[in-house]
Amino acid sequence: MAKDGLLPMEAAYAYQKDSPETQELIAIDLQRDEAIIGIVNNAESFTHHFDAAKQQAGQTIVNCMNKYGKRVHKMAYAIETEIVSKLITDLQTNPAISAAVTTLGLADWVNYLKDSNDQFNIKYLERTKAYAQKPSQSSSGLKPAAIAAFAVLEQQINSNSNPEIDTTGKYTTLVGNLNALTNQANTDANRRIAATKSSGNAAAAITPNKV
Repeated sequence: MAKDGLLPMEAAYAYQKDSPETQELIAIDLQRDEAIIGIVNNAESFTHHFDAAKQQAGQTIVNCMNKYGKRVHKMAYAIETEIVSKLITDLQTNPAISAAVTTLGLADWVNYLKDSNDQFNIKYLERTKAYAQKPSQSSSGLKPAAIAAFAVLEQQINSNSNPEIDTTGKYTTLVGNLNALTNQANTDANRRIAATKSSGNAAAAITPNKV
């Protein structure tokens, strides 16, 4: 069956996605994402403050955050870790920005973000080490069987998508959905490759979106 040729490939990737280390990463990543959003929302609220000094402090922090983009919390793990480290450096060591943090009483938020990012980096490295030490067949060695399985699947779908056979149109719909998924997968792959080249961090290439 086509599925039999795909099972080994699925197993090769299942560990990294479902491992205890990954579950911890997801939890810690949520913490730092919430911290980023919390700092931004607090700072933005102060840009409307009646006190001019607090209003300016809020704008200073907003400008600092915007320098790194408005979707930092949506970036791939490795890239987000690097950017958050730079952001924290600005928030804690840049005189004007750190003064704004103090003015608005956001030091606890910044410390929480730093602690979360540091914890995340430690767990990320632990997961990478655990994954590297796990004995498994390389994905390249599994590709021939997977390709053959997809060929069988493709043949089965094509043979059933004939209008004379597929009177309900369900196979035509299936083909359209598979094409959409393929296009999305290619888009994600190209995005990861581009992110890897721009950041110089190979780890980002194996991190689809956030996982």
